[in-house]
Amino acid sequence: MRTLSGAAAAAALALTLTVPAGAAQARGNDWTRVTTLDHARLQACRDATTKDGPWKIRLRVNAKRATTAVKASAEAQKQGEQVGRTWRSGWIRPGQVSTIGTVRLPRGSAYQLETQLESHSSGVGVVGSGRRIGRC
Repeated sequence: MRTLSGAAAAAALALTLTVPAGAAQARGNDWTRVTTLDHARLQACRDATTKDGPWKIRLRVNAKRATTAVKASAEAQKQGEQVGRTWRSGWIRPGQVSTIGTVRLPRGSAYQLETQLESHSSGVGVVGSGRRIGRC
């Protein structure tokens, strides 16, 4: 019985060590769906950079069920003007998930996150507060 338990523990350890680092990172985040287009989802989660500092918004495109290639972008805005850098996913083919990108979103009601998800023939945009995005 002790040999079986040891073998099971060794197998579990080996499995843990063979999981790709990216897969562990993807599973660790609690993704909020921001918008969808052609069954592709733009997903986000947020982390605090400091107690009062800006939110670090993590973004990805989940096109596992998409019917066409899509791309996404996101930026922080204050009164319609861009603040900081823009994140762009590049084209993501059906069945794929993009790498994770980030946008820094200052806290406060004056700041909003603008996101866009588009295909070759259509697109959708969302502007909103970072408060509705779940934490990572």
